[in-house]
Amino acid sequence: MNNRKKQLSETEIKIMKYLWSANEPVMVSDIMQHFRQVHGKTYAASTVNTMLQRLVASGYAEKGSRLVGHSGYPYSYKVSREDYTRQQMKLYQRSCFDDS
Repeated sequence: MNNRKKQLSETEIKIMKYLWSANEPVMVSDIMQHFRQVHGKTYAASTVNTMLQRLVASGYAEKGSRLVGHSGYPYSYKVSREDYTRQQMKLYQRSCFDDS
């Protein structure tokens, strides 16, 4: 969790926005479909899995238990949008204004 000062990539932020908007944990296939429909991008499942693993390792997202009848794991956010925004504003303040 102390890794949360990591800057997220544009794609990781898009994944987080999707997780924040979801009413329940989502599967990799849901994220892939979202990117195809909303962003016009097609990503391999392995690519989305890698990005999700980075988000989990950084403490932004969490991986749930495997669901019966599914081959993958559900993912949800661990850091709220408000907390992420607050954290990014703090980092900006530190870098631009010497924390004043």
